[in-house]
Amino acid sequence: LADFQAQAQPGDQRTLTTKIADLLARMPASDAKKSEMDMEEMAGFGAEGLEDMVNMLSPAGQGDNTALQYALSGFSNYAGKPGNEKLRELAVAAYGHGLEKMADKGNKAFIIRQLEAVGNDAAVGFLSPYLADEQLADPAARALVRINTAGARKALLDALPAASGNTRLTLVEALGDCRAKEAVATISAFLN
Repeated sequence: LADFQAQAQPGDQRTLTTKIADLLARMPASDAKKSEMDMEEMAGFGAEGLEDMVNMLSPAGQGDNTALQYALSGFSNYAGKPGNEKLRELAVAAYGHGLEKMADKGNKAFIIRQLEAVGNDAAVGFLSPYLADEQLADPAARALVRINTAGARKALLDALPAASGNTRLTLVEALGDCRAKEAVATISAFLN
């Protein structure tokens, strides 16, 4: 990560807020090379900068999130590439902590989808609380299916007994998609 920070702009005295604003003004990048340079610059912002970007998302109907969503989605794709494990960890931490602070469910769903793209076992704790939310259970379950670790399957299984209606169906489907053998007994009880 230090390499990314050193490359960002040596001797650059702009504030983090200004750097973020400048980056967003360039979105979307005009070509793949510029896009990669923008993603490297975002990596240089560190967890604090990425979390600041997450926290800049406006609630539905109160602003235009296009550039922010484009930048964050681009970073998720960039960090999710093989060999970018440090960036993946950075993104999971920033997205997870940002998710905890936001109220707008549309923005929460967007960040949950970013966690789906970069998620690893460290994301499970950030995603688990949303398995009980009727609006957010589906994106959270999808993210956990993609992560598909023992911890992710346990989170899905642990949420199942308290779930009802569509949320229960979402969790059952997610456990099936994970091929979670440990869920057979619990799911079978619902069939009776």
